[in-house]
Amino acid sequence: LTRKPVGVKLGEIRQWDEYWAPMLLRRSGERPGPGADAKAGGGSWGADKGYTGPMGMFTGSLFYRLMPSLIENVWRGQDRLTTLTQGEKLLRQMWNKPVQHGVFVSRKQAALMQEKGWKERSGGYLERALTIFRETYNRMFEHYSEAAADIMHNLAGLTTDGHSLITVPFVAGNTLYKVMTRLPRLMKHDTPEGRVLTVYAHRTGKQPFEGDGDSVYARTLAMAMLVGFSSPGPDGVWHDGWAEGPKIAKLHVRFEYKDGGLDLYFNPNDFFRVLPNGKLRQGPIVREIANTIERMRADTEFQEHYKAEVEEAKPEDLKKKKAEPKSATTAKAKPTTKTGGKS
Repeated sequence: LTRKPVGVKLGEIRQWDEYWAPMLLRRSGERPGPGADAKAGGGSWGADKGYTGPMGMFTGSLFYRLMPSLIENVWRGQDRLTTLTQGEKLLRQMWNKPVQHGVFVSRKQAALMQEKGWKERSGGYLERALTIFRETYNRMFEHYSEAAADIMHNLAGLTTDGHSLITVPFVAGNTLYKVMTRLPRLMKHDTPEGRVLTVYAHRTGKQPFEGDGDSVYARTLAMAMLVGFSSPGPDGVWHDGWAEGPKIAKLHVRFEYKDGGLDLYFNPNDFFRVLPNGKLRQGPIVREIANTIERMRADTEFQEHYKAEVEEAKPEDLKKKKAEPKSATTAKAKPTTKTGGKS
């Protein structure tokens, strides 16, 4: 059976799962209150004159670049670039010149950045981002030498790596969805039970959001570790790297928040079970994610929304627009004074 391959970005699935699907439940009356919107950045998209959601998304995009840059400098032993002060400096630079530092900005966000309302709120959101960074940094590097040694010896990948893209396959009917995924930071640790693969992802909330524990984002990150770095062995279990490599004991997803972290653990067989004949049987988690993608792609209203959200801005979109000169016809006429004679 030949299936039609269709590319899907993980960000599209996140927008559906974290914002759109909860909004549909509220619209139908199945979920009261605005709580689900806080998951997408705090408050509804229309709240605070439409700045809250885009500001939250911009902050998340910034951390997606900031933290891997910091970890890479730790791994390279560039200690002078890994201090809290240097991290804060880089955050401010990314905030003020995002495109130049590789931070994703949509054209919709770029247009908002030209508005007075965005500029009035930017300072407050920058301070909030700095607070999240400080709390996270101090927790991660409470004992710097130990944390740095762990990164140097056990780091396996960063989203800034040129080869970090992992394509995760999901089959739904006659369609093969290929979800393009990047792991923000991948670590490998050996335990008595086997090797544990861990992916770290940074969230911009104060505490875990409702539903983060069983989110599509968390499960897709775990599956990406399995697909991208593991192989099934003749013994019927998953191994790191190749079929004779270390046995995979757990897939660990760690979400970092301002006030702490959320640890989620998955078994490799939750995604694919290795059959005696060497073939794989997909588990219930894989089928659930495939069904989510099907619903997402069938919603034309969401597709229009997402298309507008991901159109990437160009550097010129973020340049300050010059005020248009007044035309001669609109210029205020100077008063004239008559001399001599009767009026």
